[in-house]
Amino acid sequence: MGENRYKFPLQILLYTLLILLVFSFSQRRINFAKFGVKPIDILADIRTKPSKKKAKFLGAIKPMDSTQASKPIEINKLPTIPIIEFNEKGKQGGLENFVKALIQLKKNKKGKVRIGYFGDSMIEGDLITQDLRQKFQDYFGGDGVGFVPITSVVAAFRQTIRSEVSDNWKEDNFLQKKIGKLLPPSGHSFYAEQNSWASFASFPQTHLGVFHQATLWYGPADSVSSISYLSKASNLLGKQALNSLVLAKDTLFKKIKIEFNTGNTPVYGVSFESNNGVYLDNYSFRGICGTELMKVNRALLSGWSQEHPFDLIVLHYGPNLLFKPEQTDFSYYKKQMDKTIKYLKSAFPNTSILIVSSADKAYRNNGTYETAPGVEPLVLVQQELAKENQCAFWNLYLAMGGENAMVRFAEEKPILAHQDYTHFNLSGSHWVARRLNAAIMQKYYEASK
Repeated sequence: MGENRYKFPLQILLYTLLILLVFSFSQRRINFAKFGVKPIDILADIRTKPSKKKAKFLGAIKPMDSTQASKPIEINKLPTIPIIEFNEKGKQGGLENFVKALIQLKKNKKGKVRIGYFGDSMIEGDLITQDLRQKFQDYFGGDGVGFVPITSVVAAFRQTIRSEVSDNWKEDNFLQKKIGKLLPPSGHSFYAEQNSWASFASFPQTHLGVFHQATLWYGPADSVSSISYLSKASNLLGKQALNSLVLAKDTLFKKIKIEFNTGNTPVYGVSFESNNGVYLDNYSFRGICGTELMKVNRALLSGWSQEHPFDLIVLHYGPNLLFKPEQTDFSYYKKQMDKTIKYLKSAFPNTSILIVSSADKAYRNNGTYETAPGVEPLVLVQQELAKENQCAFWNLYLAMGGENAMVRFAEEKPILAHQDYTHFNLSGSHWVARRLNAAIMQKYYEASK
């Protein structure tokens, strides 16, 4: 007879319990390939519910009375939350310089106004930013998607440009422990191997249907780096932290393939613009909270401010700080993000900075989804960062409707968020972009009077 295996079921049970406990404490969505499982919490019924201290936000909407509070909130009828500008007397701050640039562009019909929109997975694939870009270009002019890295994890589903690359590129990025000395604002530097290539094709949308200008951005070139493109060939020249090569200008084309030889030249990406108008670069990087921008090389950042200057920098972070829903102390983050903002301001002294708060994020508590206790303390810290650094601030959490808004976005029709209770879907991204655009244009109209 075989060995008695009576204890195996007990071991399986204990291992299963251990795995479930790990997932319960992590409170994170589990993904397998294309499938996902909602956060698991076998302790939900016995957890002590964390107490929530209501944050005092500037520009908050008037609280609902008791008769209104019991009624369903109509998401599309929520009031527009204004942008708050923090300006010390005699100092530049808020959106002042950005709005002035917009006014001059509208008046003269010449020049470029450029926006660098930095964020995490909330904006990857050009979500939110694609709608903002289109609205600005509809009103102020401009054609082009702006800066695009050589490739990204979401290149396949981005709906504003089509891109493909060979599979033999090497990469440095924000999340690597050992990184190269040169990382651009996108957080990615790419290095070509023999016969590496990258191709970009326009997307059939307003302002994006054809390319007008294409510029390659790269770092210090070695002696053997060269490229071929559009039936042309060029050596990559320049020893600065940021160098550029105009690939095409004042011509209309729909596709460009760039072929690289081997070399140690860091390649950052390609920008697509036209002569005049507003251009919005999407700098999304999954899994970060914004402090990683300190890793951008100072010389490269200074070069960026001269060769590819921003009139507005948007910092849109937050959800990745809420991986522990009960976490309410973000003093460590405030200290690091304060350094990051000052670092950016030192490189872009005339650039307006807008901090967009974290969206609402829900977690499962006692069997139901509700706003994580850390959301309001985090948003309050972001508001304080804006005030202390003379930035503008837009409270996305309040714009959504405040407490438990993400639950409504994910469960009530129209569905505007995914079932991870963290990320907006495409419709939700459209919704956010419309609200943010309205808040920015409100400042523009006020200054134009």
